[in-house]
Amino acid sequence: MSPGFVAKVIDTEGNETDGYGELCLSSPQIATHYANGNPIPLTDDGYLRTGDYVHLTADGQLRVIGRLCELCHTPEGLVCPADIDNELAQHPAVCDSIVVARSEGGSVRPVALVVPTPLPDMPAQLRDIEQSIRERMGIAIECREVPQIPRSSAGKPIWPLVNAMVS
Repeated sequence: MSPGFVAKVIDTEGNETDGYGELCLSSPQIATHYANGNPIPLTDDGYLRTGDYVHLTADGQLRVIGRLCELCHTPEGLVCPADIDNELAQHPAVCDSIVVARSEGGSVRPVALVVPTPLPDMPAQLRDIEQSIRERMGIAIECREVPQIPRSSAGKPIWPLVNAMVS
């Protein structure tokens, strides 16, 4: 942490926690108003809510998990799609992939769109990937084989097209 800054982690109810939650910062250097004069919303005790979902480890280290707006609220808890993407990238059957959240019946499930490498029996490979992630991460996902992930010339996902693939 930079000198002059104080950090705390809060849960979804706004209570300080020593585990997973939103990173909040306090410092004289943090602005209290936007350039247009509107106030920046702070916690009751003056902390800035960063929108970053973090894990405060037992030895006091902060590990950024992802942005709160990017997390999936699944029955298993908060899930960071990037963590699943990282797992998928290590699987020999996966050439490219992207993970999105799909709402169904009031529940949210991560769906992995997978561009396979040329391996035999891809449906079995997808089931193996789903099982592996369930065992390693405790998350139930659905894998779907796709010919390609829609990306811009800069390699960024084209989200409207990606989201259309799971709806």
